[in-house]
Amino acid sequence: MGIVASLPAGQISDESLLESERDITRLVSGLDLGRVALLDTEFRVPYSRGEAQRATFIDEHEFRLGREDGRHDLRFGQMMINGRGLHERPVFVGAKSFSGATDKHPDELLAREWATTNYLNSVSDRQLAYLPLGVWRTARGINHFLTLYENDVISYDNVFWADLEGTPEALRPKTVEHAFEDCIRGLGYLHGVGIVHHDAEAKNLAANLSGVRFVDLESAGLLPRNGQEIEDSERTINLIRSDLETFFDSTMQVDDNRSHIATVLAKPRFDAALAKFYRAGLRQAKADTGIKMPALPVASPEYFKQNIDHLLEIANRPKPTA
Repeated sequence: MGIVASLPAGQISDESLLESERDITRLVSGLDLGRVALLDTEFRVPYSRGEAQRATFIDEHEFRLGREDGRHDLRFGQMMINGRGLHERPVFVGAKSFSGATDKHPDELLAREWATTNYLNSVSDRQLAYLPLGVWRTARGINHFLTLYENDVISYDNVFWADLEGTPEALRPKTVEHAFEDCIRGLGYLHGVGIVHHDAEAKNLAANLSGVRFVDLESAGLLPRNGQEIEDSERTINLIRSDLETFFDSTMQVDDNRSHIATVLAKPRFDAALAKFYRAGLRQAKADTGIKMPALPVASPEYFKQNIDHLLEIANRPKPTA
């Protein structure tokens, strides 16, 4: 067990996103005991008005399905809240660990994820990332990023990496097409608000009925910017290309699924459709934030055709023999 504290939410500045470890230093090192619960069964939640609440953590191992192979040790469970008028109110949470065993600078990465998550959730009236609840430090001194668990959010590895025997419907052409559209529109929006993911695999792009969600933001950074305008530079283009090409390559990780995905990629003018969705994400980001993006060669059908051709070439490779 450990202690959990909350950090202020709301919009953050570019500088605090870049150097956000300063925002969390007192939390993950010294811990301001004037604000942090002293008992290891207490933590803060959004509706508690800043007051510590007593709770018991109960593991829910089945919530980990599909996340067993993640680099971070993910735990899911219930925080059974006890307190005046609450009567064991359950809160389902996810706890993502940041440890020196897996991360070179765990506190900095945790701070970056916290800051980026709150920034994305502040730029519009839509929720774009999991809701952060706080930081949980275990008795072993390992810090966890604590978020509200939402069972209606599905990451897109559940489409592109689906088990054909278990969920063949995941690879229906219309499902795959919608997955590409959602992910590309989402990346357009992310770039349009000035953020580059740096690990934009299918597993880190998700959605529910309200739209796209971004996952695992500990490596995220800012696109170079001059005031309210993204810098028109080779560096900007390369950062954006890296995100898009990381996503495209990740869709072909499962050999048995490649032919199903290729059926969608080979549709006439699918390159133009994806370019259109990317630009739609950029336009929505500009409407929400006022940030201006220069004309980008990566927003053209020609660029998306290059990626599609690359994926089709992968799909046509002979399967490795056992």
